[in-house]
Amino acid sequence: MKGKELFPLAVLFSCLFSFNGCDFPDDPPLKNGRQEPEPVVEIDSARSLLPLRTGNFWQYLVIPRDGIPQPLVLCPATETTYDGVTYYELKYLYFCPSNYAETIAAFPPVLRWHAGGLSFHEHLSPLDTASVRTPRLMYTLPYPAPVGTRVENRRSEYTVVVAAKDTLIPNFNGTASYRCYRYDLSFRNRPASRIYAIPGSALLRIEKGDLVFHTTDWVVK
Repeated sequence: MKGKELFPLAVLFSCLFSFNGCDFPDDPPLKNGRQEPEPVVEIDSARSLLPLRTGNFWQYLVIPRDGIPQPLVLCPATETTYDGVTYYELKYLYFCPSNYAETIAAFPPVLRWHAGGLSFHEHLSPLDTASVRTPRLMYTLPYPAPVGTRVENRRSEYTVVVAAKDTLIPNFNGTASYRCYRYDLSFRNRPASRIYAIPGSALLRIEKGDLVFHTTDWVVK
């Protein structure tokens, strides 16, 4: 998806507060011939899982299992360099209503694309944001990769499994469905999060604990 125009933010913000409750259904069925719409993208044809470039941005909202949806947030890819290597900061955050200074991140905020896939890194300390010390690798989403591919990081104790790559996932408004990679993440052998990614476009949905992060629109090149 290229050059996708954002809906007027005022309209989207007004829609958010019409929610009375949120249900979290099971995964939609896999693509099955005539029963499912044709996917929007060829699953393994994208050059990267997520196009990290200056000028690219994504718009997301967060829905807690029990609570009021968080308003839309615009999230640009911000280029930074550590030890001569280019990374991008991308922050999907949920601001806790009880303490707005407390946030929950959908994923580690420092990202880098390479031949093996998309890697997620964390700053070595909360104050270490001056592009001086190389951030710590937490996990990698392999792409392209066969279903069943397993990637472990013993230092961070994260494990990633490619659980599916033909699952049709509707967008937030339910107006379109996209064939996604589904990544199941565990930390210390316990489920941590699930990420549905449209290769070459967006991390469409991230499920983490009682929160679901929905990417609603994006502009990429």
